Amino acid sequence: MARTQLLSWINGRVGQARAELGVSGPRALTRRSALGLLAAACTPQAGPALNGEAGSVAVVGGGVSGLVAAWRLAISGAMVDVFEASGRLGGRMFTLRDFTPEGLFCELGGEFVDSGDEALLRVCSEIGVRVEPMAPESASPTLYDIGGFQWGDSDVLDPAGPTGAFVAVALRVAADQGALLDSAGEWTERARQLDDLPLSEYLKSLMDSTEPWVLDMLALAWQAEFGVGVSQQSSLNFVDLVGTDTARPFSLHGKRDGAMRIVGGSSSLPEALERRLSGEPLVQRVAIHKRHQLAAIARSGDGLKLSFRTEDGSSFERTFAHVVMALPFTRLREIRGLGGLALPADKMMVINELGHGATAKLIVGASARPANSRIISDRGFQMMWDSSVGQTGAGAVLTNLFADDAAKGEEAAALARLQAGLSALSPELAGTLTPKVRTSLFWANHPHTRGSRATCLVGQYTRYPEIAARAELDGRLAFAGEHTSLSAMGTMNGAVEAGERAARELVAED
Repeated sequence: MARTQLLSWINGRVGQARAELGVSGPRALTRRSALGLLAAACTPQAGPALNGEAGSVAVVGGGVSGLVAAWRLAISGAMVDVFEASGRLGGRMFTLRDFTPEGLFCELGGEFVDSGDEALLRVCSEIGVRVEPMAPESASPTLYDIGGFQWGDSDVLDPAGPTGAFVAVALRVAADQGALLDSAGEWTERARQLDDLPLSEYLKSLMDSTEPWVLDMLALAWQAEFGVGVSQQSSLNFVDLVGTDTARPFSLHGKRDGAMRIVGGSSSLPEALERRLSGEPLVQRVAIHKRHQLAAIARSGDGLKLSFRTEDGSSFERTFAHVVMALPFTRLREIRGLGGLALPADKMMVINELGHGATAKLIVGASARPANSRIISDRGFQMMWDSSVGQTGAGAVLTNLFADDAAKGEEAAALARLQAGLSALSPELAGTLTPKVRTSLFWANHPHTRGSRATCLVGQYTRYPEIAARAELDGRLAFAGEHTSLSAMGTMNGAVEAGERAARELVAED
């Protein structure tokens, strides 16, 4: 086959693989990552290879990534045991239903679905979980409250001109976006320079291009979203994701538009997966063990011996031929025996060093819906949005997302910070709060997560994701979870994509 024909075929199959595995971004997917996705997409979808005891698989971690992996493996014929440390499945997809007296729900974890979330949308379609577009009112303007002044969407970017404080920034960033991959599909020297540059320094380099407030807003938004200060974040994470199309309205995270949500709340997906795994015919091949916390791991012959602590304090041990490790690396690095597995040095480095954000959510009821569906503010509370958009019923649900040290605190301080900030910004809005109707979750303090989402620190964006995703021990140990996603780290779609990939790897290995 001629080189051009071969490349055309590879490019076509990579495109198909991206669609099959739900890969919608980032823009710069290297050739090595793309070929890894192609290899996964070319493996069998089902078959008898994992039947029987020799094909026994443990899935450690009952978040949506582990559940997707278990579901795909069980369909392929594997005998699967799912182990979850807590008393519920779903991990960081966690809906609190009937949060308000009017019956509105809220999300303690992942909330919005992007239009390009192919993996998540495909799995939802397969198991009958509906996804709905947000109501038109979700397009209501964002308020940018920075330095004591307020700006609207058109002040950031008005595509009619285009005009706005972000236009010059967009042109500068777009030039860098176009220089991330070389003709062979590998990271360029410019990409590596950006990866090694803290985001705080990159934003400083743009100061001669725009007004200071818009750079302050970008820094605040990126810290709140990713849970790490901009002095620690890789600039490449920003360059690769931020929207730079000045012919369209401003898009903070590019193609990640948050245009949809799962009907009934994000928990509807893991709940549906649990029903599939617990019902016929898969119940014959799947066992779900809740309140089983992984304590140790060791090699045992050709398998892996797992030791768990149960709710009553007793221990449970069993050896498996294959393991899908879907624990966050923040938890995996605490497991006894990990160092004795003789994993490659680069894998241990990634397990021990991959960044994980500290974000928390404080969710408060309100008597009326706000004029702005989202507020980004430097008054301490950082970011707030209306989670009742698209829900029927009176009142509102206001979600406050905040990061870094504040996300390691406690609810009372967060509530005081939100009330003070809103009172200074808009006494009318602050007056609608009903603080008795509130909840919160500080993911960095949660014993089973130790963080809210994976985030690439300086120098990690071009180096760590492929290593995080790589199976080890001759394919006996696969890795899932949003932190191992090749294309959508830190998202619900990334979690689903990683679960699909891990299952395909084991089917291919066996």
